Amino acid sequence: PAWMRWYRPRNEARFERFAREIFGEQDGAVGIDRLEAWFRQIGAPVTLEEGGMPRDGIPALAANAFGLARMWGLDGLYPESVIAEILETA
Repeated sequence: PAWMRWYRPRNEARFERFAREIFGEQDGAVGIDRLEAWFRQIGAPVTLEEGGMPRDGIPALAANAFGLARMWGLDGLYPESVIAEILETA
């Protein structure tokens, strides 16, 4: 959900479609909220903290994710600072 909230303004139509087709909602933000609620309902962690990742591990996680983004040619969209920003909201 953290990535979805970060990316939604960049492609609102994609998230409106997601909300409509999965949850019968029109608003992309509501669809993301409903997905997060469903994750919680089934007992899945929604935040890094809930998954056991301490906040001080975010820089290493962001560096690792950036290496993958670079390998996949996505480093322009996802510089390490942006990845860290997304992870901080997770």
